[in-house]
Amino acid sequence: MAEFVATAGRIVRYVPRQAAFYGSGGTLFGIYLRNILLTLITLGVYYFWAKNRTRTYLVTQCEFEGDRFAWHGTGKELFKGALKLLVIGLPIAFLAFVVPVLWESVFAQLASQAVLFLVYVLLVPLASVASRRYRMTRVSWRGIRFSFRGRARDFFKVYVGGSFLTTITLGLYYPYWQTRIRKFMTDHSYFGNARFGFDGDGKALFGRFLALVAVIAGGLVFIGVSFGRVVMSAFAKGERAPDFVRALMGLIGPLLVSGAVVLVVWLWFAAFRHRYNWSHTTFGTARFRSTVTAGPLFLLALTNTLLTVITLGLAIPWVIVRNAKFYLANVQLDGPLDLTAILQEAQAAGATGESLADALDVDFGFELPL
Repeated sequence: MAEFVATAGRIVRYVPRQAAFYGSGGTLFGIYLRNILLTLITLGVYYFWAKNRTRTYLVTQCEFEGDRFAWHGTGKELFKGALKLLVIGLPIAFLAFVVPVLWESVFAQLASQAVLFLVYVLLVPLASVASRRYRMTRVSWRGIRFSFRGRARDFFKVYVGGSFLTTITLGLYYPYWQTRIRKFMTDHSYFGNARFGFDGDGKALFGRFLALVAVIAGGLVFIGVSFGRVVMSAFAKGERAPDFVRALMGLIGPLLVSGAVVLVVWLWFAAFRHRYNWSHTTFGTARFRSTVTAGPLFLLALTNTLLTVITLGLAIPWVIVRNAKFYLANVQLDGPLDLTAILQEAQAAGATGESLADALDVDFGFELPL
């Protein structure tokens, strides 16, 4: 991008801004070991401080324009948030799990399932918004805080409506739903008084997503046909009953072939989605850009899987670090942007929503390890 500066009579070229991650797997592994030890000694109480310590390390190892990010969260506030959630959650847990045991009836079982369903539908949007609000208010750069200003009731419409449409369309609405979620989360995110924005549309992702669905369906048909051939072959040989163990062994080849094809197409879709989402994400007058392609993403996924399996999970800290370095190295911010004009507009947020998101395993972190 270039802009003609009339007063100087020259062309000013904007160099893409690039973030970087300087953490190491060895250091993070040491943090993990200490966290596990103290969590065991304290019978799980240290978990909240362990989570905060890990997050502090990951955030402070991110650098942009020569300055590191800072994390301002504490384990104490996470612990207090979990206690508040426990007080709220105990009556719900009693209705959902204890009542059906005390009163063994069809009505009690149905009531229990209804409570769980309603709670989940209501709490997931709430947890998503509250968690993002907490995380962003705890991150700063050059002394200026990030913030999230979306409301849970607005996100409820996006989440529940999209979930319903995805269900009745047998998953075909999924790219539109995920794009709407990203738009909501991005459009309500701020750095100081400067706002992020997203102008993407699920329509651009639908074609590739449909190709992915077709490949998955084709793989299932291929596996089914292969299994049928083995069974029919057994009957043709005069066997009264097919040897299902042998039939399942015969499926190893089709499973490997189908799995490999689906993985390749999924990574092709994931890389395109990453590039599309970031290229439609703006910050002020600048726009992000992603250079992620399927090849490097495949190598990252393959090596991470091998590291995790071979080390029985001990290499997870290195996997986290490799992911952070990969994504930050492949996302740039292009265009004119006056960072000095951004003013502080800090927002308040409690930690209860973070504990709720943790309990429900809800996360819309957008590739960054926050």
